[in-house]
Amino acid sequence: MPLSRQLHAASLPFVTRALRGGRKLRYIGAAVLLAMLSVVIGLWLALGSGTLEHELRVGFKLERPMYLQAQQDFKIFAETPEELRSLQAAVHKHTSSAGLRDIADAVVVNNYGAEMQVVDRVSEALDLVTRVRHPNVFKIDADLRDPAEALLARHDLKNLGMTRGWDRWSEDEMNAQLRVVLARDLIPEVTTYASPLTVADAIRVTGLVAGTFAMLLLMLFAPVLAGTQLAQEVHENTLQPLTGTALSARQLVLGMTLGPAAVIALLAAPQLLLFLAAAASVGHILPALGFVAVCLASGAFLTMFAQLAGLALGRQRSSGMLGVTLLALLAPLTMLGAVLALELPARGVGVLGLLPQGAASHMLLESFLPAGTAMRCPNLDATELASAQWAVTIGALGMLCFAWLGLRALERRVGELSPTALSRGEALLGALVSIVLVTLANPYYENTYSAAADFYLLNFAFVLVPMAILLMMRVPMAETPTALRRVPVGPLMVEFAAGLALFFAVCVACMGVDNLDIMNSPVALAYLAWTITVAGLLTLRVAALPMSWLAKLWVGVCALALGVSFVHTVQWTRSEYLKPADILGFWQVSPLLGVLQAVMLVLIPAALLRALRHPASTTPTES
Repeated sequence: MPLSRQLHAASLPFVTRALRGGRKLRYIGAAVLLAMLSVVIGLWLALGSGTLEHELRVGFKLERPMYLQAQQDFKIFAETPEELRSLQAAVHKHTSSAGLRDIADAVVVNNYGAEMQVVDRVSEALDLVTRVRHPNVFKIDADLRDPAEALLARHDLKNLGMTRGWDRWSEDEMNAQLRVVLARDLIPEVTTYASPLTVADAIRVTGLVAGTFAMLLLMLFAPVLAGTQLAQEVHENTLQPLTGTALSARQLVLGMTLGPAAVIALLAAPQLLLFLAAAASVGHILPALGFVAVCLASGAFLTMFAQLAGLALGRQRSSGMLGVTLLALLAPLTMLGAVLALELPARGVGVLGLLPQGAASHMLLESFLPAGTAMRCPNLDATELASAQWAVTIGALGMLCFAWLGLRALERRVGELSPTALSRGEALLGALVSIVLVTLANPYYENTYSAAADFYLLNFAFVLVPMAILLMMRVPMAETPTALRRVPVGPLMVEFAAGLALFFAVCVACMGVDNLDIMNSPVALAYLAWTITVAGLLTLRVAALPMSWLAKLWVGVCALALGVSFVHTVQWTRSEYLKPADILGFWQVSPLLGVLQAVMLVLIPAALLRALRHPASTTPTES
């Protein structure tokens, strides 16, 4: 059967259920309202003259702060019509030749209110023009020198001093402001504030708003909706009857994915049309298409992740609680990705590959506010911009790979096709993709202090999380009593260690074996081995055996011990001055704590191994 017919057969009953009755019309109406809201918000943000709109535009780097506009453009902003008239009268009074000389000689009286603003702004301009007579202080552009001297001579301004520091201004900024002052003949422009954005800018902002809504729908609400629906099926025990229908396990998983996806598609389609239309008219269409591709790839991965969470936790937790948990996890990542894309530090471009929300936000901004220009991140050079695009591409491919692995795991779990969710080869593929993405996010930089240790130890901490998740997917699951379960601890630990060995091999390939400083410290190696062993055993314990409240408390203690062990690994790797007495770090605080640490170093792996070897020993604690 062709793939298109398989997808149609799989999705039809679930899409029909999601859009049954009057839901389809309600969703269409909500989509139209949401599209109208995007237009209204875009126009309001772009063209509104209020303080809130101005601050938002400044925050998104669409506009300069008002005080910078006043200084750089030689303006004075009035808040009311009465203030406007007062400022205009003060400008007329103080910008004549006599008025300018009074300001220069500091003999202005009654200097308050509107007059104070005008005198202060004109005084700044005089100070700036005076600097043409002090080339050792201020390097003026050649074409501005003669007009400045002519202006001073025309108003008979002599022996002016420099009273302002201008420390925060570069020479280019001062020359640009001097050019405006000369063009206005020392007469500041008095005006009420209005948005400087044009109609084209308003279309651009509307596209950004529509793209933001589309990203939230595809990468936040789609995973939450799919995960909570599957959790509800499991919690209400309606999933098992579905497995007895004519649908295969894959068709069942695709159907449960495409059902909620149909709702999201109805809501997101108008937003994507608005976004693409704005990008085609006033933006850049290729980054816009890349944004759509990244959202779809990342949304697929996040949806599979959420459905796996729903399948695993649906029996113990309600769908509502799982939805809140997913929102609490994904919403901060979305905000973090937006901040990363807005700032985009040179050494953080690789993180776009590891954080899909950052990659999508970057491509959204690239559609209208390209990095490396005056509008956004002007300090990035061509190499760094190319690295950012490369990171986004590799990250999107990695998300597609993870989505495929998630589909395979769901298919096996739902259809009970195999004891393990992933095969050994699939887990190895997932480990390799994780290593590549983590290495891309934190690459090795030469000629920096402690660069090697910062590179491989920090990346080790990051890569340990996906490695543990992949190990969970390799644990055989069967509906058998706890006492009869058999966990292949040895083979699974070998796979876990092999994945981390692959990680260190990649690190050596990036930085050279001579920079693997941990090899010079037996204590650091011992702590690293303990960390890897306990991380593997703890993962197997959580995945293979039931968790009572006492077991959860013990898992928390073990996780805390893992953190302590990792800190010891870092200390013994980076420091050359530690003594044998420092092997047990808590001994320096108290001998009693040192003894407790030594006991825990032995007790934790032994207890975890015993629980896995003899599952019956955990049974009494489950009641």
